[in-house]
Amino acid sequence: MVKVCVFLIAAALVVGMVGYGGTSGIYIPHPSANPEIRTWYDLDAIRYNLSSSYILMNDLDSTTLGYEELASPTANGGKGWQPIGAFITNYGYRGFDGILDGQGYEIRDPFVNRPDEDAVGLFRHVQLEGVIKNIGMVNVTVIGRMRVGGLVGLKGDGNVSNSYATGSVSGSIDVGGLVGLNGAGNVSNSYSTSSVTGDAHVGGLVGLNWGTVSNSFWDTQTSGQATSDGGTGENTTNMKDITTFSGAGWNITAVNSGQINPAYIWDIVDHETYPFLSCYPVSTSQIQEPIEIVSVLGPLPPFNPGGAAVKITLKNVGVEPVISLTATLGVSESFDFIFDVTPSNPLQPNRSTSATLTLIGGGGFSSNGSYPLTINATLQSGGKFVYTKLVQIVEPPLMPTWGWAIIAIGILVIAVIVFRRRRAVKA
Repeated sequence: MVKVCVFLIAAALVVGMVGYGGTSGIYIPHPSANPEIRTWYDLDAIRYNLSSSYILMNDLDSTTLGYEELASPTANGGKGWQPIGAFITNYGYRGFDGILDGQGYEIRDPFVNRPDEDAVGLFRHVQLEGVIKNIGMVNVTVIGRMRVGGLVGLKGDGNVSNSYATGSVSGSIDVGGLVGLNGAGNVSNSYSTSSVTGDAHVGGLVGLNWGTVSNSFWDTQTSGQATSDGGTGENTTNMKDITTFSGAGWNITAVNSGQINPAYIWDIVDHETYPFLSCYPVSTSQIQEPIEIVSVLGPLPPFNPGGAAVKITLKNVGVEPVISLTATLGVSESFDFIFDVTPSNPLQPNRSTSATLTLIGGGGFSSNGSYPLTINATLQSGGKFVYTKLVQIVEPPLMPTWGWAIIAIGILVIAVIVFRRRRAVKA
């Protein structure tokens, strides 16, 4: 029995040392506002700097990092997404007065369930010279009380342009498919197909308008609203007709299904789809950031006086093979990690790969610091992706927790056996 326990202890030590990667070293989102929005964490961080400029780098949906925690039906105790902006006692609304350029990408599946709150939407309030443009809100669920919109609840003198919303919006007063209450600002070249319900000042596009609404539309059939305080109501057939929008001066062209024409802001598959922003190909699955950071671990044993060894593990979360993959870690200088990924040895979907590099000549780092990791990936179809994430380098444990548990059990068993033998000898 003693020999078996000794063997278990030795096995636990070996497995523990080999498995130090485990689930430790998971990518930790950086809390500060990032000008490039790639995850729900990045979008959420806008609230920490409401006056900066931001660009959406890819679609956000229910599979994007941070959705479950921030924008799902279970997020924030069932309240879902917390609208960006705040109400401050004795001050009023502190709204977004920066710039958000969606670059034609979409924010999909946001859930906002705040029936006891005012100014509810993706943004609570857009004020002063705040600008939101070139963005699609898709399959939204927004529930609020007063000033409720699919994109913005309360828009002061900010501006919304080249944007759209689909889904459902409900509230009591000042409820609109895109904007709840539009103050002195402008809504232009935008539309909504969302269903809209409320008690007073309810509109298919805008609930209550004190500013300007130009060249904008809503679907009277899908919205269930025959009126809007601004904009033009059209039936679904006309909302899928290019002449409706070209006649309003939109920069729009007709394309075939699955195609885009980036020479125009808007594309449409005439008589088949609603307009869509040209960077988003309708009927075509758009893959963004196919590579997920699993872990960044270091320093690895054994100690090397020439520099710390760091191991990076990446995963293909896309839908097609990756044929080229490199990563550059910026610490005291840049260090290039080259993964064994080639056309003859592609990284298949849902598979991970690792690369280890000794940071020769220094490369000192702090476990509390955040460092840029630039990922460069090429897909089998020829698509190329280059993007940067802030990561923390996590020191690997000597062994996982369960390894220590096995050792503890082994020691306890040995102690019991020794104790019994000593009692037997004394007897």
